[in-house]
Amino acid sequence: MKRGAAYIRVSTDEQMDLSPQSQLDAIRAYAAQQQIDLKEPCIFMEKEGRSGRKAQNRPEFQRMIAAARTVPRPFDVILVWKFSRFARNQDESTFYKGILRKKLGIEVISISEPVMEGMYGRLIELIIEWQDEFYSYNLGAEVRRGMTKKAQQHGYQLPPCLGYAAAGGGRPFLILENEYAAVERIFSLYGETGLDRTAIARRLNEEGFRTKRGRLFDRRSVTRVLENPFYGGTVVWNGLSFPGGHEVKQSVAALYPLCQKRLREEKKAPRRRDASACRHWASGLLRCSVCGASLSYHPDPSGKGGVFTCWKYARGLHRESCSISAARAENAFFHSLDQLFLPALPESGRRYAPSAPDPTEEKARLIRQKKSLEQKRKRIRAAYEAGADSLEEYRERCLRLQTEKEQIEASLCSLNRQTESFPSLAIRGGADLLRAAQVPPAVKSAALRSILTAAIYDRAADQITFCYRLPQS
Repeated sequence: MKRGAAYIRVSTDEQMDLSPQSQLDAIRAYAAQQQIDLKEPCIFMEKEGRSGRKAQNRPEFQRMIAAARTVPRPFDVILVWKFSRFARNQDESTFYKGILRKKLGIEVISISEPVMEGMYGRLIELIIEWQDEFYSYNLGAEVRRGMTKKAQQHGYQLPPCLGYAAAGGGRPFLILENEYAAVERIFSLYGETGLDRTAIARRLNEEGFRTKRGRLFDRRSVTRVLENPFYGGTVVWNGLSFPGGHEVKQSVAALYPLCQKRLREEKKAPRRRDASACRHWASGLLRCSVCGASLSYHPDPSGKGGVFTCWKYARGLHRESCSISAARAENAFFHSLDQLFLPALPESGRRYAPSAPDPTEEKARLIRQKKSLEQKRKRIRAAYEAGADSLEEYRERCLRLQTEKEQIEASLCSLNRQTESFPSLAIRGGADLLRAAQVPPAVKSAALRSILTAAIYDRAADQITFCYRLPQS
């Protein structure tokens, strides 16, 4: 008597499938008729609707394949209602059936699509699988076509975001007051305070707010709310957008443009941490002139200070040491900001900020130098692709190129400051905000990053080059 297993799945696209229980009843009846022993542990039923296109998205299918690989094998055949239940992707179906049949000696049988044994039976099975895959893709195309038409007619078909509930029938979503309070709080904290997104997530969790799924907030979930155009009154679906008819409260609508502006200004490298996640307000800004890596802050256990050190040097990735005490780095920031806001300072106070060059020929030279960096980048890339440089060498060369680019931009910024003034800045009193003991480090860091992109420390020259943001027109 053969030992059998059953795999049961229903689709997610409203196809005319038998219910899971009906499939199981039919499989049990077939097993009894064919004298196949079907035991409860060998029944693998997906707990919810699952697409048959990707096996990795079907946990019970993966559990069945894992069980089939065990020694001794627990079953000799796998029974399905239709071959389409096993897979709707011919490539995956062939792959898994090949493993089961050729390596494990396990057959896959469709109880409602009997095929003969031998070469012609396999051919018929392949034709059935191709028809199943064609039907799935054709149905998907029809569904997308219908959804696109609905979006063009300004119908709502997205899952509701935080603060909203679906009204049904493609009508505008309705506000959920208990969730919308979290949305109002996010826009209020981001638009009216100096807190970054990580600090806002902590504040929300402390105040008892939760995400749409009832989880704790993190930086990513806060960012998703701030960047979602739905809270600005626009519905976006698959590249189509239209002014929505849903309600947006005035408390959010007034802050939405301000928050978008701050998001653009704070755009940074994907791996850079928020200010509130750093241990010092200058963390993430100080960079090594040798390799371009960040200088990590290491506090003194005694609490008397600390030191900034290049993390690549600390790991032995380059020989040149690049470290500076936190006190000296802080003084350098103070001097640079004082010069920025008080240009009448004497030359004696300008050790860490280079004086501005002549804005005529010097500016043209810097622009030409900046354009030449693109050719250097292409040559570096070509050397790596040709195998002349290793991946680590390629990365180090790119970092040095980026450092050179930032130094040029810093010089251009210095030239532009002679004829243009910065717009409304977060640090209006120069270094006063950084010197103030009562201001939290996260607020200092957020304010500093609003006007500064990097501070590149050259230990050999004992100089820090400050790269300020260019003024916007």
